Amino acid sequence: MKDFEALKEEAKQYIRYDKDKANKIATITFARPQAQNAMNAGMRQLYADLVFKANIDDDVKVLVIRGEGDNFGPGGDHYAKTRAGNRPLQEFKKISIVEAKGYCYGWHFYQAADADLLVSADDALFGHPSFRYVGWGPRMWTWIEMIGLRKFEEMLFTGRPFTAAEMYECSFVNSVVTRENLEKETEKYAMACSRTRPTDTVQAQKTFIEVYKQYRGEYMGSLLTGWLEGMLPVMRND
Repeated sequence: MKDFEALKEEAKQYIRYDKDKANKIATITFARPQAQNAMNAGMRQLYADLVFKANIDDDVKVLVIRGEGDNFGPGGDHYAKTRAGNRPLQEFKKISIVEAKGYCYGWHFYQAADADLLVSADDALFGHPSFRYVGWGPRMWTWIEMIGLRKFEEMLFTGRPFTAAEMYECSFVNSVVTRENLEKETEKYAMACSRTRPTDTVQAQKTFIEVYKQYRGEYMGSLLTGWLEGMLPVMRND
C-alpha cells in the first residue's frame, strides 16, 4: 500500500505554489526539469490538492499552470480520477490558464485540454503517447469536440504530435507566441481575467459550460472509455 501523504511530501520539491494576492492570481509550477517535468504519483496527488486549494481560496480568481525549463511536460499516468490529478481542472470553478512549451504530452495534454485558456510557445508539441501503441485516452470525445473530427483522427491514427501552429488553427490554443514572449503573454491573459467579472459570476458561467459538456456527451464518453479499457486485454499486437 502506497503512503500517499509521504509521496506528496516528497513531491513538494517538484511543484511550487505561489499567489499574487493583490491580483488574485495563483501559479502552480512543475519544477522537475531534469525529467522534463514528468509527473510521478506524489506529484499528481499534490497537484490535485493545490488545484482544490486555489478553488476554495477567496484570494484566488485565476490559476496559471506552467512548467520550469524547456517543457510543460511529457505526461504521467492515464487514470481519469481527481485524486490522480487528472480531472481537477474539469472541476475547477474559477479561471484556469495553461502555459505550454516544448513537450505537452499525455497527462500534461489533459491539463492543456481541460484549462479554460491555453497560451503556447511556438515550439510546443501536443499529443497523447498512448495513441502510438493502443489508441487509448479517456475523454477522447472532448478532444474531438475541441479540434474537430478529421484532425483528431489524424492525431489518433498517425500518433504524430501536432505543432502549436496546427493546434491554433484547429482552435485548441488561444495564443501562440515566441518562447521569449511566453510568460508575458500568459501574464496578459491572467491579468485580463483577474480584472473582469466577480468570482461568483465566473462560477455561474463555468456551470453553464459544464452543463453544455454534459449535454454533448460527458457521461457517454465515460461509458465508452470504460468499454475501451475493458477491451484492451483481448487486443492483439500485430
